[in-house]
Amino acid sequence: VMLAEVYEEDTAAVVRAAAAEALGRAAVNKALQADLVRFLLDAMDDGNCLPADRGLAARGIGFAFVQEEMPQEVFDELMQAFASDVRELATGAIEGLRAAFRQRPPPDILVSKLLEHLLNQDDCSQVRVACAESFGQIAESRDLPEHVFAALRSPLVAAGAGEATDGPGPDEDSWMVRRSAMAAIAKASRHRDLPQDVIDALVDRLEKDERKENRIAAASALGVAAETQSLPRSAVEALERARKGGDGGLRQAANRAWDAALQEELCC
Repeated sequence: VMLAEVYEEDTAAVVRAAAAEALGRAAVNKALQADLVRFLLDAMDDGNCLPADRGLAARGIGFAFVQEEMPQEVFDELMQAFASDVRELATGAIEGLRAAFRQRPPPDILVSKLLEHLLNQDDCSQVRVACAESFGQIAESRDLPEHVFAALRSPLVAAGAGEATDGPGPDEDSWMVRRSAMAAIAKASRHRDLPQDVIDALVDRLEKDERKENRIAAASALGVAAETQSLPRSAVEALERARKGGDGGLRQAANRAWDAALQEELCC
């Protein structure tokens, strides 16, 4: 009851988020599950609630089903929230579904929906980022299907000169999608060798992306890949240029990746 009151009344978003997650985790208890999940579902569906609070409720629901299979009716309601035009609600639903399927393979219908939104450049960046992060979570424990892996490369090569500078446009936060996609590619590289076109896309982001965060993400992804495969000379040379000409975090990330690439060459 106290957690529910905190979720409904606290003005600090971070506190409400913690309360919603705690309610979901508490619902693992069978004696509490039905009431708590119903409370969160009602909050998620309440159009009079703030969009952010509806998203927090959707996120919290997923934690109720970390250890057991989510009932079909709850899954259907979260998928409906995923399809919402309300950005905060859709993002919260994705995060809730991600929590629920952390230890189990996600159903095909969820993978298809994640792909659809990741590839839709008209969708808001927060939703696309949540989709990329979901694929990153999947890649932590298993190899990604080929079509999913190819989709993660798409935001990297879709970045045009205008988009890369994050200037005025329909979604100036699109750089975050590229960063999240590169993080997912890095995790996927632990299960497979990166093909040349993906390495080329990472090198392109390393040298041309106007966001320092993305250049660091590209260097880090190349470094993870270099732990299990030999990088082409073009990638090693790009890392060397970054470690000499970069600053701060970029230089450190490029140094680590360059060292990993050299170690792999020596071993092989």
